Amino acid sequence: MACPEPNHPGIRVLHEKTFPTGKASFNFVEWKEPAELPDGEYPLILNIDRILYHYNGSSMTRRCKVPMEMAPSPFIELNPKDAEKLNLKEGEKVRVTNRRASVVVPVKVSNRIKEGEGHMVFHYPEAPGNILLNDQPQDPFCKIPQFRMCTVRIEKYD
Repeated sequence: MACPEPNHPGIRVLHEKTFPTGKASFNFVEWKEPAELPDGEYPLILNIDRILYHYNGSSMTRRCKVPMEMAPSPFIELNPKDAEKLNLKEGEKVRVTNRRASVVVPVKVSNRIKEGEGHMVFHYPEAPGNILLNDQPQDPFCKIPQFRMCTVRIEKYD
């Protein structure tokens, strides 16, 4: 909540009546589906993200005790239903593959992840999730590539 002065109880909704610069400017764009969608060869959506415990390539945070205790190694998070379909158990190593590359990581089974999706982070040089990402096409409005999601298949790694 915002407080305009020290003893004010707070404002739940900022700019409820007006914006400081006048009217808000909203730009609406038509939704465009991603360049890659799941198919028979690559049936899962993979999201690449960050975790709280590491920063960028983790070269500094991997020298610190607490981040390494909390997130010592790379992993892919899968929904329990997807793990069951793929006959995977917590901690088993898998190869995550798509049209550009593949990465080997252990599985973390989690209800946090939606069925049909996987989640990896990019902080670990030994399993750089970013090499899987699609860098095209460029979004015509934002002028950025479609980073952070791609399609993959997952197979047990021996």
